[in-house]
Amino acid sequence: MVPEQVAKAGQELYDSQLKQLLEPGSNGRFVAIEPTTSSYFIGSTVVEALENAELKFPNADFHVVRIGFPAAVSFSHKVVV
Repeated sequence: MVPEQVAKAGQELYDSQLKQLLEPGSNGRFVAIEPTTSSYFIGSTVVEALENAELKFPNADFHVVRIGFPAAVSFSHKVVV
């Protein structure tokens, strides 16, 4: 998936399924979404959410959302080793 597809699919998954599961209990935390499997990983920071996600999907791209906040920035993350 190209970054735009990851962002679109991740945001759609958040809006249609995860928002009602995660808000308001996890407001202010971050969720990294792997859209091809619908998997998600929560952390107190963007880095923590991505580290949690990369443990299971080391080569995947993720869409990150700050739970309970409107999106200000959208980005995809891939670790290169």
